[in-house]
Amino acid sequence: MDETGPELPILRQAGFAVYTRQDIWVLDAAATLPAAPAATLRLQPRLDKDDWDIQLLYANTVPRLVQLVEPLPPASVGKCWVQRDENNELAAFVQIHEGTVATWLRFYLHPGAEHEAEQILQAALAVRSIRPEQPVYCCVRRYEGWLPSALERAGFRLWGSQALMVKHTVQHTQKTQPRTAVSLEGSGIPVSSPYTPPTIEAKTTIRVTAVTQEEPAESQARTHATICAN
Repeated sequence: MDETGPELPILRQAGFAVYTRQDIWVLDAAATLPAAPAATLRLQPRLDKDDWDIQLLYANTVPRLVQLVEPLPPASVGKCWVQRDENNELAAFVQIHEGTVATWLRFYLHPGAEHEAEQILQAALAVRSIRPEQPVYCCVRRYEGWLPSALERAGFRLWGSQALMVKHTVQHTQKTQPRTAVSLEGSGIPVSSPYTPPTIEAKTTIRVTAVTQEEPAESQARTHATICAN
């Protein structure tokens, strides 16, 4: 929506929050393009083997808050192009949507390739279908500060600014419970009693024998005492 539109405060009151802002740049159909620098790189059509690197590029360049509400556009939408550096690392991912009245550009650039933004832009304009009667629009998020200057040098002008607003909602759903769980809940199975180990009775016998010293011969006597205890 328009960044300064009258509906902005109304949406705020309804619970919407601004997650990011973006500028829309346009290259008019009748615009006279400035002299483009000599192309030193070319974009290659996206292949299936590029998908993992594209996901990593998206995860490392788009803020996490934006990723929660806007995933990476599917590669099946529009025409997708990639550009790799001399080490075969993915430096740029470009999506081009060609409609009946206009063309839409979207760029994802690695921070290490920001100095090549103008060359990547020129390469993207070179691979699109030549339709002089149609304008070309490019979406630039506020966290992509490296792109506006390259667009301006390529002949684009600022068309307008927009706010991306999001409201999180909760939808209650009913979930059926398995019949087995319902049967177990209604069966009333008693709780098992705690285990008590058996008691073992043992009898212990202690025998004590006391022996006294022998008395003189004339009164020899021995005393024996036996105590039995159960």
